[in-house]
Amino acid sequence: MKAAEKAATTIQANFRGYRVRKQLRSTSKKNGPRRRSSSRSTQTPTMQSAPPTATAVDQPVTAERGSGSDQEVNQKEMAVIKIQAGVRGFLVRKRKQTENAAAIKIQAQYRAFRERQKNNKRLPGK
Repeated sequence: MKAAEKAATTIQANFRGYRVRKQLRSTSKKNGPRRRSSSRSTQTPTMQSAPPTATAVDQPVTAERGSGSDQEVNQKEMAVIKIQAGVRGFLVRKRKQTENAAAIKIQAQYRAFRERQKNNKRLPGK
């Protein structure tokens, strides 16, 4: 039963991530194109500033907009965290799958080598 619950949780998390991404896409289409910033920027967040023509999506989210937007900010932060967690989980699973495939190949090659060695010992004259 525990595996079924885990599978259900995974499906629900993936669907929620899909729903959030879809909602963010529709929001970004309404607000115009989004400016992509590099995550490896050498500037600190205090040194970066939005261009004068930036849309609301480009500007950093702050809680200074009033008490009504605190919940909206929290929802956006949670959505971002959920999406990031989904992507990171995907990358980890993909890396693990690659490692497992490599380990299986190494094991198969070793087993074949070991069998050849056994067969060479059994042959008369060697």
